[in-house]
Amino acid sequence: MAHGLTGKESTSQKLDVDPAAPDATRHGSDATSVSPARQFNNFDLLRHTLAVVVLLCHVNWLTKLESFRSFGFLSSDFAVKGFFTISGYLVAQSYVAAGSVRRYAEKRIRRIYPAYFGVVIFCFVAGALTSTLPPSEFLSNPAAWKYLAANLAFLNFLQPTLPGVFALNPVQMINGSLWTIKVEVGLYCSVPFVVAAFRRLGPLKCTAGLYAASVGWVLVFRSLESTYPRLAPALAHQLPAQLSYFVLGILVAEAALPKRVLAPIAICSSVALAGLSGSLFSPVIEPICFASTVLWIALIPKLPKWKLPDVSYGLYLFHFPTIQLLLALGVFEFSPWVGFVLAIGCASLLALASWTFVERPTLRRDSLYVTSSHTSPSSS
Repeated sequence: MAHGLTGKESTSQKLDVDPAAPDATRHGSDATSVSPARQFNNFDLLRHTLAVVVLLCHVNWLTKLESFRSFGFLSSDFAVKGFFTISGYLVAQSYVAAGSVRRYAEKRIRRIYPAYFGVVIFCFVAGALTSTLPPSEFLSNPAAWKYLAANLAFLNFLQPTLPGVFALNPVQMINGSLWTIKVEVGLYCSVPFVVAAFRRLGPLKCTAGLYAASVGWVLVFRSLESTYPRLAPALAHQLPAQLSYFVLGILVAEAALPKRVLAPIAICSSVALAGLSGSLFSPVIEPICFASTVLWIALIPKLPKWKLPDVSYGLYLFHFPTIQLLLALGVFEFSPWVGFVLAIGCASLLALASWTFVERPTLRRDSLYVTSSHTSPSSS
């Protein structure tokens, strides 16, 4: 959630590129040379689409209104796991292009943290202004400062609420989208080790081992859900549960699999997943199904070109508290569809402001995120 949301580097460089190569893959731009066949892809369009899917799912879940029940056919689970797949495909290549762990870490921090910091501060200030508690009481409440400290450190689960904020909403959580960012950061940290393992053991052996470990984690905690009904499902969604999606993205990037391979895999695994629906063993097939589908769509060469500001990350970060604020202000009670339009409009404006005033200014001038705003952003 940047997780694909925040990873937009070159899409053609394999992981066995010499990190000492004296070209753009080592120095200068985040962009690396891309082959003509893959210069244009749909990662930008797909990431924005997935962000909108998450927004629509959260409108339905947060409001609990009949008007939005039709959004229930959408899957935020697919969207979020799609982000992890995209992130694996792009961010591992960013690491190789960076040429060093230090430069890679700098690029990731510049891309992910400023907007994240901004949305946490936004939520804290908005909470102080809308809390049922007087400002002085809100600011003297330890829970408020615990929220700020925990969320700035990616530890959202320690304090997901603010005192007196959204108390009458169906869901009191301030920003339920942020849990994925700590997972994204954990996956970023794994990249140097995964790339080294790819080179030492080979892509297929490494992927098989990490995939088995990731799926095994999910299966273990799913089997414990009846014994630990709250703890087990929560742990089943934490690292290394998402590593299977991430490492499949890396595998496709490294092997440069053509779309003619991805399409049959996506179709066959979808049929298999449908047959295992509701089964304890559906997690064995699901990562293959989701990852192959997402990457197949991303690499179809003839979809319309995308040329808009890169607001997908900001939209993902800001939509949840925007919906919650409009709920607390009674807008959805006045008119569900007015609330819906305002939620999309306000979240989009906040995302655009985040990109314009927070994200873009903190990036390096040679970052592809900056240069792509003057060229076709479809070249990831």
